Amino acid sequence: MQKVVRASGVSPWERAGAWWPIQLPKSRCSLSDVLRACVAARIARTDSARHVDTVGDVDAETLAALLLPIEKVAHFIATGDDDDLTAFANKHVVIVENFEPYLFEGPRVVRLWAQAMRAHVSGIEGLQHRFGSPHDVSVAGETAYLSMPTHWSGMRDGQRFDEDGGWAFVLVKHKFKLHDEWRVRSYSWAVTQFSLTSG
Repeated sequence: MQKVVRASGVSPWERAGAWWPIQLPKSRCSLSDVLRACVAARIARTDSARHVDTVGDVDAETLAALLLPIEKVAHFIATGDDDDLTAFANKHVVIVENFEPYLFEGPRVVRLWAQAMRAHVSGIEGLQHRFGSPHDVSVAGETAYLSMPTHWSGMRDGQRFDEDGGWAFVLVKHKFKLHDEWRVRSYSWAVTQFSLTSG
């Protein structure tokens, strides 16, 4: 089944052709299957558009590994699922957001951010995110950076909101006995456009 992910209205990234379709199986699938489909679709979209400057010398396998924890962070924002908090590094996490206290840091930063985020999105129905193509992807040893244009939409108090912005991520590689895994060490969110539409 082909599902084309597209928000109503036209954002700057949609005008630029940055939105991408995801291919999901017809049978029931897990969150991991969905995340892998999203990652594969974005890689295909990036390749087909020949955004060479976007991903630099990062290969498709590394890019997929970098995008997976980012998808988990977005999924947590939309659902509040505690399992998604494994997207974050084990220590030294720093987050910049557009709600108080704005700068999240310290020994319990992920739990404090999660609590504040749940409060921030409370009352929103149908919260969804749409990513554009990743930009400035670079890896230096066990640290990586990338930025991502992002569109959020949902309903609050009978009004639809659309929010465009950019996410900047720093990720670090965690080494486990059988595998390595990229996790989010830091992110910053900046709104570039916001609109409300009566229901």
